[in-house]
Amino acid sequence: MPKFKAFTLKANGRINQLKTQCGVSDAVLPTNPPTPVAVNQYEAIWDTGATGTVITSKVAKELGLKPTGLVTSNHAGGSSQVPTYLVNIYLPNGIRVQGIRVIEAVLSGDTEILIGMDIISHGDFALTNVNGESCFSFRVPSIKQIDYVEEDKKPNWLKPSKGYKGGKKKRR
Repeated sequence: MPKFKAFTLKANGRINQLKTQCGVSDAVLPTNPPTPVAVNQYEAIWDTGATGTVITSKVAKELGLKPTGLVTSNHAGGSSQVPTYLVNIYLPNGIRVQGIRVIEAVLSGDTEILIGMDIISHGDFALTNVNGESCFSFRVPSIKQIDYVEEDKKPNWLKPSKGYKGGKKKRR
């Protein structure tokens, strides 16, 4: 059994948005005997600039969520009082984040969930763009620090010599 859960999404070209399908369910404790929990799937956008996760009023209504409070939300249009909810978020590949407090807000397009740093910080998050292909990968829990500066500090005998071009000597 793996010690972590992960997913990877690849796309041709450079992508300007990270989108996945994510599930949402109410995080209330199950009744006795337990009843099945409704998990609805929605389009989600991943936003490292957002401190918290957001759902739309559509998600809250479809799941019959009850507000757990009100908070002041600061956004591009100023600030406003918005309801909070306690939910479980289901990321791709069976990654479940339980008991996340989310706020309700308007999101653009078909996006119904915004995944913020409250979830992203649970794991390792990477985005690369190599050879015309974008690769977005996420794993939970975080198992290794990714440090590209340290990775580049290889012993000199592992680094190519000056003028080395993949087996061909530099022409003079």
